[in-house]
Amino acid sequence: MKLIFQVAIGAVIAGSPCQPAIAGATRFALRQIVILGSTNVETAAINNKGAIVGGYLARAASKIFVLSGGVVTVLPPTPAGCSASCIAIPTAINAAGAVVGQTYFGRSYGFLRTKGAYVNAAAFGLGLGGGMVAGPGLNNRGQEFYNGYIGSGFYEPYFGTPGAMVQIKPPGSFPLIASINNHGVIAGTFAPYRPSVFVDRNSRFVVVTPPGAVATEGGFINDFDEVAGSYQDAVHVWHGFAYRGQKYASFDMPTKVVSIAVQAINNSGRIVGAYTDIKNVQHVFLYNGATVSVFGKYAPADQLHVALNDAGEMLLSDYSNDAYRSYRVRCRGGGC
Repeated sequence: MKLIFQVAIGAVIAGSPCQPAIAGATRFALRQIVILGSTNVETAAINNKGAIVGGYLARAASKIFVLSGGVVTVLPPTPAGCSASCIAIPTAINAAGAVVGQTYFGRSYGFLRTKGAYVNAAAFGLGLGGGMVAGPGLNNRGQEFYNGYIGSGFYEPYFGTPGAMVQIKPPGSFPLIASINNHGVIAGTFAPYRPSVFVDRNSRFVVVTPPGAVATEGGFINDFDEVAGSYQDAVHVWHGFAYRGQKYASFDMPTKVVSIAVQAINNSGRIVGAYTDIKNVQHVFLYNGATVSVFGKYAPADQLHVALNDAGEMLLSDYSNDAYRSYRVRCRGGGC
């Protein structure tokens, strides 16, 4: 089943000369993704070929789509009885076009669609009372992760291939896997005494703690094992950071902030996410390794999800007023 893809285009100018942290003359062009007959279009991920996976609602039914080459392909309903009453949420797409995600109908189940067919949810090894949260993720080798909720605020993260998922046990409690790279290295967060970031290569854990950090969030990794996140220092100021080979680089937003949510890093070291300023306004940012560029003004209640690929193509999904709006974002100028 294929639907016509329609777009609306708008441009947003980032920054001003009075904000020295922003690269001058940087422009972000936002193209809204609109699917005929649908509402609440939510994008999840974009692969290096530019294919986008997401979901939308049509006649109260949850649909999964892949947008590639300007064509929207709607995937068949997910297995295990996912009908019009269930919600299907894709979360990742790899270079081969395989898609992972989860469905909710009474409880949550994982799904994997690869080579034109679904792998049964049992392949995820879900024997957990609460099902999944946060993920699943997928790399180009077909390795996956998901985080299983087991109650009372506790999660069990799993990693592997369908039918061979292994529980990951990082140091501390409350572990969550946030990302996986194409070499099978995973990263995420845990909380022994304070929020921290970890990296795991074959059960060899490295705790990522930027100098001066009292709390660390993020855990997003690229193929060079570079990890991105944010941290709060002893005077409660938030900073972004990148970590590679025991070396840290920190960066700040162009204004004072109350929070920073890093959400992805690509193989060029570009980092995207959102921050909330002291006026309680949210903004989307792009850090290119030297400068920070910013676009948009969003309400504090908006839920912003930002993704990018190695070509620098970005996605923005904004949930506000009980509706999703999603955009393909392109950057031009020195800050890209």
